[in-house]
Amino acid sequence: MYFEEYKIGTQYQVPTVQLTEQEIIDFAKKFDPRPLHIDHAEAAKSRFGGIIASGFHTISACWGEWVKMKIDAEHLVAGMRIDSAEWLKPVYPLDRLDGVVTIADKKILSKNKYGAVSFYLEVKNQNDDIALKITGTAMFKCQP
Repeated sequence: MYFEEYKIGTQYQVPTVQLTEQEIIDFAKKFDPRPLHIDHAEAAKSRFGGIIASGFHTISACWGEWVKMKIDAEHLVAGMRIDSAEWLKPVYPLDRLDGVVTIADKKILSKNKYGAVSFYLEVKNQNDDIALKITGTAMFKCQP
């Protein structure tokens, strides 16, 4: 989609994400090797009572499903920033994560060339609790 085609308030349902315990451990060993993500005994002693996903894994997995939808593929120039990220509930192995991307804002950056679109991703678990909220902004081509 070109910049002009994004409409503030439009929502897109993102495919469900479920992370296995092994996926959580493998990601964390490489990118966030804290005991609550990789060590059963240490994680059991934590306030969470067991292995939980890294927040960055949750973002990557859920945002990745949005990217796979290819709605923004053709005219995306680049991501510009993550404006905010909040991890509100822990993500346990095999939690069902359902996300919705909402077009939050947009502004022209360079007349007839580029615009910025802000996205809001809200992810809920199987209990309908918000597990993740993230806002980000990306640059898109304008229509020729």
